[in-house]
Amino acid sequence: MMNYEIFKEVFKEKLLDYMPDEFKEHRVVEHKVFKVNCEKDAINLLPGDGKSKYKGSPTIYVGEFYEMYKHRDNLDYVMNCAAELMLDGYKNLPEAIKNKDIAVETFKDRVVVTLVNTAQNEEYLKNIPHRDYLDLSIIYKAVISNDKSGMSSVVITNDVASQMGMNEEQLYEVAMKNTPELLPVSIQDMQDVISEMLFEEIAGDEYEEERKEIDDTISEVVEDNSQTKMYVMTNRRKINGAAEILFPENLDKLASILHSDIYIIPSSTHEVIAISSNGHSADELQEMVIDINMNQVDLEDRLSNEVYHYDRNKRELTIATNAPNKRLDGKSVAESISYDIQDKSL
Repeated sequence: MMNYEIFKEVFKEKLLDYMPDEFKEHRVVEHKVFKVNCEKDAINLLPGDGKSKYKGSPTIYVGEFYEMYKHRDNLDYVMNCAAELMLDGYKNLPEAIKNKDIAVETFKDRVVVTLVNTAQNEEYLKNIPHRDYLDLSIIYKAVISNDKSGMSSVVITNDVASQMGMNEEQLYEVAMKNTPELLPVSIQDMQDVISEMLFEEIAGDEYEEERKEIDDTISEVVEDNSQTKMYVMTNRRKINGAAEILFPENLDKLASILHSDIYIIPSSTHEVIAISSNGHSADELQEMVIDINMNQVDLEDRLSNEVYHYDRNKRELTIATNAPNKRLDGKSVAESISYDIQDKSL
């Protein structure tokens, strides 16, 4: 079985062999991409003559296919999957990209806020307008499309912000206005969220009795543990919904529902969980957060190892814990630092 570096070279060499003839004159371009919480080896296809009916190219990531290769040990299968994903990407490029009518000037009304972990994203943040918020950083995205087929967005980099003629303060101002309009908040009882997930597995009239049984069971469990009642907060798209904590009115609503100050559990970049602060230990909740982050949440979806406390009287969100390791990949801060040591005597 090939190691990752060899696989990457083979992957780049063979990808065009699995693409339709119209792509035979394209070039496979590899580049490093700083994604949220991690760095990835990305692949794009660019036309050899520089001409293309598309403004953009889908991006696929070598690491994802290497994981598939490790599980399958079948290179032909993996390459077919990669080509299929690339083709699907071209077919599903947002209309704005297909028609080459993306105008940076139009981004102003589409900018929304997103939260990422600061310690985990030091390199990523160097080229992105951002501001600190607790142990997190607020960054900005422009929503390119948002319809029944889904949502696509692009990160506002320093270069894009410059083209827009906007500084970070201006981005923050418009994003805080746009976000509630483009991505309205969604607050659900955990019971309803669990029910929805389970009911998706048993859709159809023939399962009506089973659904009722499940609903009754969940209701009993929640009733018996009313002190641990939880609410899930995200946006209606369920994408980057953790940013809803930036809006005090959302936290006010949760505190009102729970009739107390609340703890906010950062379950991912896409959602947070609210629980009453009465009768709960922030440190115990943090142990749960770290365990789930390390074992159940994909690295790129992790938000924080901390637990937050919202004081409903002060209307203030603070960090309630102090994680010994602020990074989300299991590495210590020292491990993430590299040094270029040169022998001055040479």
